This record gives sequence, C-alpha cells and structure tokens, in this order.
Amino acid sequence: MAPVFSYKKGKNKNKTLYYFLKEQTENLFIEKIKPDFVVSVNILSQIAYFPLEYIKKYNLASEEEQILIRKMIEKKHFEMLPKGKSVLITDYYEQEFNFDGKLMYEQNRLSVVLPKENIVKEWIWDFDLSGNYHTGTSVKFKVAALQV
Repeated sequence: MAPVFSYKKGKNKNKTLYYFLKEQTENLFIEKIKPDFVVSVNILSQIAYFPLEYIKKYNLASEEEQILIRKMIEKKHFEMLPKGKSVLITDYYEQEFNFDGKLMYEQNRLSVVLPKENIVKEWIWDFDLSGNYHTGTSVKFKVAALQV
C-alpha cells in the first residue's frame, strides 16, 4: 500500500498508477527471504481488495487501470511463492444459488488463470448457505490446491 500512498501524495504523477506500481514491484524484498516452505491459503482472491478500495476512494485510477492493478497484485503474489516449495490454496470461482438450488449467478474470483497442471485437488466450499453474504442466495466457491 505504501507505493499507492506515495503516488497519492504526488510523487511520479507523470505516470499512471498502474505503470508506477509496475516499476515499484520489479524488485520485491521477498526474494531476500529464504523460507523452507510457504503456504498461501484463501488470500489470492482477496489480496487486492484494500488497495483497490483506497484507489477508488481517492480516484487514483480508471476502472480499466484498476483491473490491470488487480491482475498485477494477484500475479505478483503467485510469482513471489518460492517455486518447488510452496502450496497455494485459493477460492477461484463463485456460484450463487437460490434456496431451491437453482444456479442464479456465477463469476471468476480471480483475474489471473491458475496453471491447471499444478492443481493437485479441487473442491466446493459451501461458503454461505444462509443467504447473508449475498442476501437471498446461498454462495459456494470452487477451491483449488496447487503445488507451486
């Protein structure tokens, strides 16, 4: 969030926020960390939420640019997972059903595509069957576990 904040404060306004962030994330500090193993659980579909809410609040990027920023954040998270010693578990697809079980709506929850060859297991998560998350519908997520 710090690069977004510095952009808001007026630094590098000659660039769009997307290109400013792209430059800022070229050399991430995570490469200096040498973990034995990393597990990323249920964060990928939500990781861009707060930065994008901040961006929207201060009108720092167009809707098209926000889509690119979301994709960049998700992609960078995936790329930061050490290859050969990481597992990613994430919800990636949402389905809404009426209480009679009829599918009413569905959508991707990610802007990146998960590499199918890395998927070890997939399942359905009964996220909210009571109708609280989206009023009047039950929500299920498709979840995948991947070796990275």
